[in-house]
Formats: sequence, C-alpha cells, structure tokens
Amino acid sequence: MTIRQAALRQVIAGLATDLETCRKLQIMLEQQFTVAQKLDAAALKCLGEAIGVELERLEANHRERNSVLGGMPGAFKRLFATRPGSVQPAAQAALAARYAELEALVVRCKALAARNSTLLATQFETMQRLLHGEKHTYVPY
Repeated sequence: MTIRQAALRQVIAGLATDLETCRKLQIMLEQQFTVAQKLDAAALKCLGEAIGVELERLEANHRERNSVLGGMPGAFKRLFATRPGSVQPAAQAALAARYAELEALVVRCKALAARNSTLLATQFETMQRLLHGEKHTYVPY
C-alpha cells in the first residue's frame, strides 16, 4: 500500500466517523431545544457537556484530515482529481456523496445550534428582567 492509499483510507475512515458524529450531534441539538423549552437546567448541562465532547471529536478529526491532506483548502475535493484512474468512478461518486452529506449535516447542525442559542439567550434575558426588573420601571421623577 502506498502512502497515498494509506492517506486515502485514513481520510475515508475519518469521513465515516464525522458523519456518525454529526448525526449524533443533530439529535443532541434537537434534544437540547426540547429541554431548553422545558427549562430543565440539569438536563441542559448534561447535554451541553455531551455536545462539547462531540464538537471536540469533530475538530480533532478535522485537524487530522487537514494534516493528512497537507492543510490546503479544497484538498479533500481534489483528492481524486490528481491522478486520473486512481479511484473507480463508482467509489469516487460514493465518496463525493458522503462528503456532500457531511457538508449538509454541518450546515443543519449550525442552524440548530443558532436556533438553540437564540432560545437560550431569550430565556436568559427574560429571567434577568423577572429577577431584577427593568431599569426604566422604577425611575424616579
């Protein structure tokens, strides 16, 4: 096995791991939204920690993939274009589809995280107003 083939196998394995991690992350982000709506602080804390672990895993895989690919932007997409015939067209299409699925999952997870963040910020703001009142409510004349 050549170095290029070993790198390719490592990148493919990392892609499969990232897909699995993003699917878990998507589920956890949906759960986080539901738990936030119920104002369950303990469950929010547990989910936040679990989400952090998954994000760290994704980041580690991303760094490893960049290291294997030389850190060049777009290197993953060009991986098979450098040597025509080095990969079967069916395998190349399947890998491209998996990469597209990963990109779509990342976009979806970012949208869910933004939605959750907005909900949590709104809840925090509301609680602050309830606990401390609004500054202009008791302004003396």
